[in-house]
Amino acid sequence: MILSDLRQFRAYSDPERDPRQHNISIVFTASAEGSPSGGDDAAQARFFSLTNLPADLCFDHGQILQDYRDSCAV
Repeated sequence: MILSDLRQFRAYSDPERDPRQHNISIVFTASAEGSPSGGDDAAQARFFSLTNLPADLCFDHGQILQDYRDSCAV
């Protein structure tokens, strides 16, 4: 996959966002060409449109996506 226009969006570090431990996520946006593939942390990877996301997102990922949607509306 080829990425372009890579930009940092936001950092998320609420200690309650993952019940296992305090995790910090740095969220990036980019444009991409090609097909995604799973790596050492996921069996598979897929693209979803913002209007057709899976209902079972983990942790605060739904909020992260909502923050992104809100930032695009400005």
